[in-house]
Amino acid sequence: MGLFGQKPKDKYKVLHPDSDRHTRPNPGRRTSETAVNAPSPGYHGPHFHQGPAQEDIWNRRQNGPVPYEDIRGRSHSFHSPIKQHEYSNPYEKRPVPYTPRVKQEYADYKIMADTYLQNEPAVNQAKNLRIGRKLDPTASHGRQIMAAVDLAIEGRIQASTASQARAGFQHKYPQAYEEEGIKTHWKEATKARNHARDFRNDVTQLHKLHGRWEQRMAQHEQQQMQRGSPSKR
Repeated sequence: MGLFGQKPKDKYKVLHPDSDRHTRPNPGRRTSETAVNAPSPGYHGPHFHQGPAQEDIWNRRQNGPVPYEDIRGRSHSFHSPIKQHEYSNPYEKRPVPYTPRVKQEYADYKIMADTYLQNEPAVNQAKNLRIGRKLDPTASHGRQIMAAVDLAIEGRIQASTASQARAGFQHKYPQAYEEEGIKTHWKEATKARNHARDFRNDVTQLHKLHGRWEQRMAQHEQQQMQRGSPSKR
């Protein structure tokens, strides 16, 4: 008995219901009852303490609309106390295999990466247009440049979203990759962020190029008027 007749606190008390740790030191041997009742390893990161409950809802809704269900108390928390993810020791990939929802979120950010890369060829082609005093500009050049501006803006948004999606996936599922895969994952997230920066710079460069095209086009049209012949269209 402790002070004032209270029982001393159990120093092995579990911090969270789905914690990987047992309430008592594991002697290294598990009985069949322990194996059956042991909670499944957690795989959600901080701020996602309601992940298991939300995944149940997500799974039910994959088969079509479901009747109204009370989902109060199932939102994530972004204020203290925050449940911290407890990494396995030794580190292991979780979940294995990916649950349907994890698999879908993985596929979603992969699609984002593939999408923004499709914009690069047209943007680069417009950036390489030669516009100078010795070259006759055409109206099609102006349209090509402005189309590339739209693609660069779209690419910037897509690349930024892809980078955030990768970072968010890793934050939500801290053990979703093998250890070597984590390095590659963050490398790709950084690459997407750099692409977003490059697309932003492309927009600035293309606007300047369009300004030169407008100036050269005005000069060319003036020259054509003086010669009495229409400009190229």
